[in-house]
Amino acid sequence: MTLVSATSTTSARAFGLLLKRYRRAAHLTQAQLAQLAGFSVVYISMLERGVRRPQRTTATLLADALSLSPAECAALEAVAPLPSPRDEGDAAPRPPTGGFLGATPVGLLVGREAELVVIEDTLQAVAQGQGRMLTLSGEPGIGKTRLAQEITVSARVRGFHVLTGRCYEPQQSVAWYPFLEALSMAAAGIGDAASSALSAQWPEVARLVPDHPENNQAPTQINDRAALQRLLWQVTSFLRALANQAPLALLLDDLHWADSASLDLLQHLARHSRDHRILLVATYRDVEVNRMLAAALHDLNRDELVEQITVLPLASEETAALIGVTLGGGEGAQSTAASVSLQLARLIQQRGEGNAFFTRQLTRALQEQGNLRFEEGEWRLGASEPIPTPESIRAVIGQRLAHLAPLTQDTLREASVLGQIFAFADLQHMSERGEREVEEALEEATRAGIVREGQHDRYHFNHALTLDTLSADLSTRRKRRLHRAAADAIERLHDHERRATELVYHLLTADEGARALPYALLAGVQAEAVYAHAEAEGHYRIAATLASELGDQARTAQALKKLGDAVYLQGRNDEAIELLERALLAYEAIGDEDGELRALAELLEVQGKLGHETMEAAVARAQAVLARLEPADPSALSPALASRLAAVYRGLALVYLGSGRDDDQLSAAKRAVELARVAGDEAQLAWALHRLYATGRLPEDIGVRQEILAMAERTGQTMVVVMAHNMLGARYMEAGEFPLALSQLEQALVVAEQRQEPIHIAWQLGSLTRFLFLSGDWQRAHTTLARAMAIAQEVDPRYETWDAAGVAIWPGILTLAEGHDENGRRLLDQAMQRIEQLGTLFLFDAATCLLAEADLLTDCAETARLRVESYLRATQSIPPQTEALEALIRLAWAEGALGQMAQAEERVTMVLASAEPRIRVDALRIQALLAVMQERWEVAEAALDEALRLARAMPYPYAEAKSLWVYGRLEAARGNQTAARKRFTAALASCDRLGEGLYRKRIKHDLVALKSSSGPAHS
Repeated sequence: MTLVSATSTTSARAFGLLLKRYRRAAHLTQAQLAQLAGFSVVYISMLERGVRRPQRTTATLLADALSLSPAECAALEAVAPLPSPRDEGDAAPRPPTGGFLGATPVGLLVGREAELVVIEDTLQAVAQGQGRMLTLSGEPGIGKTRLAQEITVSARVRGFHVLTGRCYEPQQSVAWYPFLEALSMAAAGIGDAASSALSAQWPEVARLVPDHPENNQAPTQINDRAALQRLLWQVTSFLRALANQAPLALLLDDLHWADSASLDLLQHLARHSRDHRILLVATYRDVEVNRMLAAALHDLNRDELVEQITVLPLASEETAALIGVTLGGGEGAQSTAASVSLQLARLIQQRGEGNAFFTRQLTRALQEQGNLRFEEGEWRLGASEPIPTPESIRAVIGQRLAHLAPLTQDTLREASVLGQIFAFADLQHMSERGEREVEEALEEATRAGIVREGQHDRYHFNHALTLDTLSADLSTRRKRRLHRAAADAIERLHDHERRATELVYHLLTADEGARALPYALLAGVQAEAVYAHAEAEGHYRIAATLASELGDQARTAQALKKLGDAVYLQGRNDEAIELLERALLAYEAIGDEDGELRALAELLEVQGKLGHETMEAAVARAQAVLARLEPADPSALSPALASRLAAVYRGLALVYLGSGRDDDQLSAAKRAVELARVAGDEAQLAWALHRLYATGRLPEDIGVRQEILAMAERTGQTMVVVMAHNMLGARYMEAGEFPLALSQLEQALVVAEQRQEPIHIAWQLGSLTRFLFLSGDWQRAHTTLARAMAIAQEVDPRYETWDAAGVAIWPGILTLAEGHDENGRRLLDQAMQRIEQLGTLFLFDAATCLLAEADLLTDCAETARLRVESYLRATQSIPPQTEALEALIRLAWAEGALGQMAQAEERVTMVLASAEPRIRVDALRIQALLAVMQERWEVAEAALDEALRLARAMPYPYAEAKSLWVYGRLEAARGNQTAARKRFTAALASCDRLGEGLYRKRIKHDLVALKSSSGPAHS
């Protein structure tokens, strides 16, 4: 044991002995001290045994509870360890007292010793850097929230940041609802200076914090599958940063009412906080697990990310203890637990069956009825005859409510339609009572413990079961009227925009569909703004149904279009296309040309990104719409119409890209650029220019790429910024300016990481991997690729597009290039099948070329020829596209090996006429190889000298190694064995430096052949 750990243990034991001495002197049990100080009995026991090391703040709380003298307090604090990593002066204010998660609990926790041991061990593990997740499940009223409160107490004692959030039934369609509360707590606790950094470093987190300035700004690129992933990663990054300061506990209550976005985020946090000091806790009713929660729990359990604690009914002796805690020790002794007669304990245990909430409510009901008395130090039944007691929790709640004044009961029933938390203003505006009457009713309900007053004139029901009981007393007709009144109140308070989701809930319950329709659309837009696509879908489905029933064609079209977007963003591609097609027809039916163009542009973008099999139908549809809506006279183009048409042509260019129609792609992209210029829309122009130069059919002008980059930066199109840097990197790479290429690719990665969108980060890492492979830094290529694959594997498959799938090609390329033929081909086959399913065959270029080389090096020239020709036919790739040129070089090699020399030489000559330096190196090498086959030594030597010069200038070591191999074959073929051996040896050394194994096998074979004086074959 180290000196530090030994000292710590000694200090903890000394503290425990002194605490026990002071407690006994105060004539308190461990349970009584725990209740007075706000800790669990288990924690007090561990402190006294020296098992747990307290913080100074713990010592202060215990000293206050024991009423120690200044000298005794100083003695206790003297043996306490130093404060937690957070400065005590910066500690958060003590939370309010109450029965809800986040509050300091009222009264002592009874029982749950086994659960508390698990909790304490978990907190200890988290404090040491092991992320954990716990769930607390059980029936309603069993004590899940109270146990979760105990976790918050123990966590705060240990110096944790504690964040809490709660779910409520009326808010279960509000996106991220429990996280809004938790993240608000986090933002409030980090200070003003750090709060300003929140917008800069984690803008999506700021967007979830109510009243934060970022919350009022419209996000860019909502309709982007990667946007949701960006939000998930930013929230995770933010909480990790908090956990770096001090351990963090995030607790969510009543998860059975959580929205789907929150469940996605909780799963994401569970997967990405295992190596951080983060504890996740969630409570839920096991009898109300819905399909979404069941799926989330299944995934978490399958991946062994969660530990489940089932909160069971209290045993008989624990029920008796809870009765005693609820009643206290008689007059003047309400702060301590009391003894309970066996008769009383049995009665309540029989009725309550160990349910903690039922036990407390039934105990209070008996007390309020005067059926209990405190005699001889214990609570007893007040009547000799058996007392009839309610058989259910609702019955006992109803019995307690019956003791309230009629006005109070009626006011609470009205409040029940507002939910578990309600605002005074809402309740007063929806009722016909004056402000004073409502105040008096709530004051009586507060005294009875039915509600409690919170901050900002808000009130909280003591339990969801109380809410259920009150709501059940309302007739269907009255319930409809009250919900209509609640909606009226929200509108009168001018709070309708912020509370659109609540209005939909109230108006639908009130059968006010016409009034609910615009709010359903608004609620969908608000959910979209925070990337809660499933919630947005739910609102848009409601809107589409209502609009159709009401015959509102305009809103039907609007809802269908938005519903299609939301469905696409959840990965249901075929359904999204069908909905967008319906929206297109709906807009056409009402003559809304602007809406028709917007729907068409979105439909084309979806089909283009997916490489959808119905592309031909999409093109035909687009051409028909354009023939109808695009003016023949350019002067008839307004800026707004030009911008809409530019978006359509931009989408068409993407569709043509996926289908390999290069001429059409070029034409559509050019038209998009023309229209964007007419519209004066720089953001549209940046995208259109990017699509134009992505065709690969225009001279790659660096100046134009830089113009696109500047335009995208000015208009905030950060995805175009990423792609512009990436394209500049590719342009410099093809020009052989490798240092400049690396700089641009690394800058693209920086911007992608700032966006924190995993799909784009993974793609950019894949682009960097390709460069590192070509430039010879294979060790870094492996590291970069490993990171890319780790990120890509975490992306939900529903959000996969071709750019994410393209990363999967590189493990096979590296593996095959390193000489692991069987495994490399297997990996490439898997990746190419995945890409083929998306219909984006142009991603096959690098894999096709390397596989063809592998075939040729093993004298399988016919296989190589068929492979390359199949690729060129499938992609319709033609020069001057880089992919076409690289494929043509390998095709020429195969044709030469098959004796089709004239055709092979013609292909190489064509490539050399248009190729830039990087591809020119490869073309020169193949030209030399063909010349060697024909014994044209001078042509071969000149081509190889030029290839080596270019490769070394870049530097391009893989091309240099390949050229040295061909040079060796040239020297061997013309009988210069010493020179041949020198070239082969140099090529082998280059392969060794790279870690290359594909060419190395052939080089070694040729060296062996050289030693036998037979010379290598002319394949």
